[in-house]
Amino acid sequence: MITITTAVREYKKMLECEDLASSTKEKYSSTVDHLIAFMKNTNKKVKYINVLRHQTLTDYTDYLYAKNY
Repeated sequence: MITITTAVREYKKMLECEDLASSTKEKYSSTVDHLIAFMKNTNKKVKYINVLRHQTLTDYTDYLYAKNY
């Protein structure tokens, strides 16, 4: 299983290779960081990326909506 830390690191490396504006890359990176913080806040023992399930994404989008993101 891949850890969340590894998955985020690989995602951010992939972002650097994408043909996107630096502000877009920063926004995507920040959003992923917020998602991980949300996951860890929800479940303190979260370590592996497989805990990212549909319900987590639904809860996160509800959280963002409530904060007007």
